[in-house]
Amino acid sequence: MDRNKLLKEFLDTWPLEKLPSMTLDQYTNLNASDSFCFWLESKTSELGSIWGGSAYKFQIYKCRTAPNTRTGQQSDGKYAWNSKHGNTANEVFEKVRAAVCEIANYADKGNFTAIDGIDVFGEVCKWKITFLYSHKQLIPIYNRDMLVAVATKQGIKNCEGMPTSEIHRELIKKMGNQDLFKYYDDLLDSISYSKDM
Repeated sequence: MDRNKLLKEFLDTWPLEKLPSMTLDQYTNLNASDSFCFWLESKTSELGSIWGGSAYKFQIYKCRTAPNTRTGQQSDGKYAWNSKHGNTANEVFEKVRAAVCEIANYADKGNFTAIDGIDVFGEVCKWKITFLYSHKQLIPIYNRDMLVAVATKQGIKNCEGMPTSEIHRELIKKMGNQDLFKYYDDLLDSISYSKDM
């Protein structure tokens, strides 16, 4: 798998300019091959995994059957969503799409500090979107515990209290002239024996 080619394929499919006009069906559908969420979780898993957990991590998703919702979740039978974002699928998607655009634009400009404060998504999805638009200025590790573990292994002090953007910045400084994806593999190898992530 050529991960640089895969990243280019993602950006060719989902360029920044396309995001503001992305439809709800383009964001999440049941085709399992072409939605933004499918690309984020499955098609680009070689660029850092966000597998696991529920589809609510995308904040809204298209469902095959109406889910049993819990507190904080809603469904209209076609879509299910985190109710903190609104009461209708369209209302929620407007907020989610705006957050995707905001994250991607900050990432494109290298303003990762601004992304620390965006709370529409959980950490994993937020930083995966950030990485994909970051021009490879971040490490493709999105789980904060794993990020702290590799940073600690690299000798970065007090990283538990650092904002996520700062941990990425410190790790990138240590990369030197290495290929980003080779460096990423080495970082994962450095914790594979000492910590099961």
